[in-house]
Amino acid sequence: MLMTIGGTTMNLMVPVLSAFIAEALAKRTGLVVGFAAGMITYNGGGGFLGAIVSGYLSAIVVLLLQKLFKALPDRQFRGLKSIFLFPVLGVFITGMLMFALNTPIHALNTFMMNWLKGFENSNPILLGIIIGIMCVADFGGPINKAAYVTGTALLAQGNYFFMAGVSAACIAPPLATGFAVLFNRKAYSNDERAAAYVNFLLGSTHITEGAIPFAAKNPLLNIPAFMVGSAVAASLTYISKIQVPAPHGGFIVLPLVNKPFLWVLWIIVGSIVSGLLLAIIANKSKNSQPVVASPSLFEEDTKSAEVDIDTPKVEYDPDEILNVNNIELDVDVNSRDEALKHLAKLAVKNGLASDESEIYKQYQVCEQEGSTGMTDGFAIPHAQSRNITKSAMVVLKLKHPVDWNSLDGKKIDTVISFLIPDNDSKDHLKYLSNTAKLLTHADFVHKLKVSQTADEIKKLFSDK
Repeated sequence: MLMTIGGTTMNLMVPVLSAFIAEALAKRTGLVVGFAAGMITYNGGGGFLGAIVSGYLSAIVVLLLQKLFKALPDRQFRGLKSIFLFPVLGVFITGMLMFALNTPIHALNTFMMNWLKGFENSNPILLGIIIGIMCVADFGGPINKAAYVTGTALLAQGNYFFMAGVSAACIAPPLATGFAVLFNRKAYSNDERAAAYVNFLLGSTHITEGAIPFAAKNPLLNIPAFMVGSAVAASLTYISKIQVPAPHGGFIVLPLVNKPFLWVLWIIVGSIVSGLLLAIIANKSKNSQPVVASPSLFEEDTKSAEVDIDTPKVEYDPDEILNVNNIELDVDVNSRDEALKHLAKLAVKNGLASDESEIYKQYQVCEQEGSTGMTDGFAIPHAQSRNITKSAMVVLKLKHPVDWNSLDGKKIDTVISFLIPDNDSKDHLKYLSNTAKLLTHADFVHKLKVSQTADEIKKLFSDK
């Protein structure tokens, strides 16, 4: 029963990874095509490398189809395109391509496994360095999985030494983030410190991905720092001839390990090595950050004028699309539809659009396709129409929170809307994705929530 539950769940990872890579780039149609392509590459032995290829390929095919059928007007053919043409043609085209690509992808996966098996009986330090580098190269990606899958294959052949080093190399990075914070607490933000402490638990259960945010912050320096610690942990494990007969589980499987305390010790040693390197790198990075004062945007902690190291950035110039006249506070509406009507009316009033009823209709169409209510009281409604004269951003802070069918079930009190002309579909996606990223940062959300004037809100976005 445990094998069935665990195996079924793990088998979802390839199609789910493929689907959400495609969804991030090509929205919901990409999700459908990505799932299908992911299942095809999974059945063909493509593994995680196949999932990444199929995810990007699905998105490319869907975006090309959208461009190809752009001549068909949305008003008459929106349903046909989104429900039939894009998913059916997307699955058909991507499926054929992945069917053809499965053979070389599978061959590449097999080559990496065979190459690693060739080091099975080599120098333990050399093997530890190779495994340490591979396990940290992409934190759960295809290179990491090549080492992991090789370890599981050798387990079936009775080799329990190889997996011991792989597990040590995978466990060390998340633990290292915790040690880095302990060694140099001031160099990390509150959110980073909280995540690092959680990584002690994640790492103990063989979950490497907790280290990804720390690696992504300064990849050219942090990833090699992680590699050093993982290589140390793996090499010491191989030198000590430690055996781990379980393919996963971290410290949960210690009763099965032949030298459990020594194995834990070597992992901690590797983690401390990486933690020290990360702490040094973080300190240097912090010292190179400019200090910017913006006390009017803070409700508390006004003594500190230092900007969070993790301050989010956007890939467009907010000054081009956001005007103070498009920001309103204490907007008195009682429902989502009233808020959308207010947005449409404001768009016409400020010369952003020419037809109030058409803009309201486009807002409604967008909500019918899927609620734009996000989390933490935010909604991001958007309208795209030929009646919109130029791309614009509108921000409303509501007097009373209203129901919006949001992701977390909370009522909405802040609305960030985008008005996009028909010929600006690329910008449309860019604005939405970047705003969604901003709203994942607690510091930005707090500042926006406590802002009391339109000028403060404008400055908050402009500083990004």
